Amino acid sequence: MPANNVDFPFVFIWTMSIGDTILLPIINAKIGLLFFDKLSTVEKNKNVRFLWILASMIFILSFFFNSITHYSWAMDNFSDFMGLLPGDMTIGGWWHYIFSILEMFLIGFFYILWHVAIKENNTTALTFIKKSWWWIFAFSTLMIANFFQQYFTVYNEPFLEALKAAKFTFFPLIATVALRLMFFYLEKHSKKTNLLSPPLAY
Repeated sequence: MPANNVDFPFVFIWTMSIGDTILLPIINAKIGLLFFDKLSTVEKNKNVRFLWILASMIFILSFFFNSITHYSWAMDNFSDFMGLLPGDMTIGGWWHYIFSILEMFLIGFFYILWHVAIKENNTTALTFIKKSWWWIFAFSTLMIANFFQQYFTVYNEPFLEALKAAKFTFFPLIATVALRLMFFYLEKHSKKTNLLSPPLAY
């Protein structure tokens, strides 16, 4: 099938053409800078074993979530670079599947580092994290852009039916905002705890 005849050309899948190509390299660089520079003491953290267990759990969750989403996309009736025929994923589709597992893990790892920064009361890292989060937020909004692009150009059905067909559309944005609110609460709670704690005796 010619590329210009697919239902969802790569250029109109905004999470990939803009997200994977432009935003994710920036996000990855910021996560690397956070881990190796702003929070270079992670390996010395007394709870480091728990942190790596948590990281492993995030990797497993990423594997299962991406397995479900890519299976769903491969089995639908629409053609794109991931699948030209239902149930037959292309090499590009398999590459995106592996890539998505790793990227979701890295973004999950970003939140682990956020937790470490709060526990250590590392204000420099926290300032860097909050600015970096906006890049993740921008990436998560691209799913909405995807949906409306596809609604007006591909889906030939009522809005709610189209929304049902475009599974997982709002999940990344909801998860990103929910995690931001959760960490806002954790940071506020941590500050109160620090204020109430008696000074250390030396």
